[in-house]
Amino acid sequence: MEINPTDIPVSPLEAVAIVKIKNNDTESENIRKEKKRVIFTDYKISSNNTARIHCTFLGDVLKMYNKVKKRFVGHFCHSIIIGTPIILRDYQVPLSEKMKENLEKIHPDKKESLLIVIMQYSSYSDWAKALVNYNQLVINIIRTVDQYNINGILFSNLQPIKGQDQMDDNMMNNLITFIEELTKMKDNLKIGITIHMHSQWIVSNTEFTSFDQLNKVVTWYSYYTISMVKCSDAYISSGTSPLDGKESFTNALDTIQKTKIDMAKLIVGIQLFPSKNNELEPFTYEEFCSAPKETWNNWCAAQPEDLRLKGIRLRPYSILGVQLLYMHSDDYRSTCGCHSFPLTRGLLRGLFGIEDQEKCDFYTAHN
Repeated sequence: MEINPTDIPVSPLEAVAIVKIKNNDTESENIRKEKKRVIFTDYKISSNNTARIHCTFLGDVLKMYNKVKKRFVGHFCHSIIIGTPIILRDYQVPLSEKMKENLEKIHPDKKESLLIVIMQYSSYSDWAKALVNYNQLVINIIRTVDQYNINGILFSNLQPIKGQDQMDDNMMNNLITFIEELTKMKDNLKIGITIHMHSQWIVSNTEFTSFDQLNKVVTWYSYYTISMVKCSDAYISSGTSPLDGKESFTNALDTIQKTKIDMAKLIVGIQLFPSKNNELEPFTYEEFCSAPKETWNNWCAAQPEDLRLKGIRLRPYSILGVQLLYMHSDDYRSTCGCHSFPLTRGLLRGLFGIEDQEKCDFYTAHN
């Protein structure tokens, strides 16, 4: 089944907030709070860790980052990625007031974590036009990087989409030169590129030759295995990033491995949010578990066990890490009845090679 990119949910990112669901049942609330207090101690950064955790945040970044720090021991987030993209216009880098606030507030608390922003034009064609004469764009980007002490940039919307765009060799050459100019002006700036499963880079040509050149200039690739399918009855129990099938997590990994991409620079984007039938706005697992159970057949929601299996599936691949999308979407308040951040914990257990099935699932644990 071919995916129409217009069917992929697009979140109104600026509107995202941390929701709080009140529960009047005192006993179940006490149980929930006790589970929330449990700290996940298994994951500890060391030189032996090959897969790094890149945390993506929406809304109030500092507030959510502090909640993550309370639940995971040590330096958990190798990087803090602000999930709301900066939309480039002409050759300017316009920042919203919320973006400025997030960039300024996070610095005293982030410590060793890298600060990453996402930058993009509205479309592939807009990128192609902008990169014809990119000198002023490079200057403005570096000025923004210096002003807000940004460690890296994840560029998005750079791939032609099957059925919409044509592959443009000139654009690719300009992109490579553009990245080279950025790193000449700031040699420690980390550059990433987002890749979506419906990109022509991997769908139309598994021998996409420009990976040979891109591998030399980019720090990492973020490969988004999210919202692969539309929410429907077939995906109620698996979520919209199913583990197996034609459009699936496993197939996405197999497909990207067949290209000439440097897998050691690959970061796999992991979906931590549920979807709802015929709805495009973003949801959280707290909202899912707060909805009446008789309405759950309208949702597509993965379980902690699904995330553990994804972690297991990733183990044979020599990748750079995983990018979690989004931290506030995981059930950090334990509203679903499992521990705080149950999906993230399940993924980590899989990455560690733990074969024991996750004991908690939302259908039986939810009070």
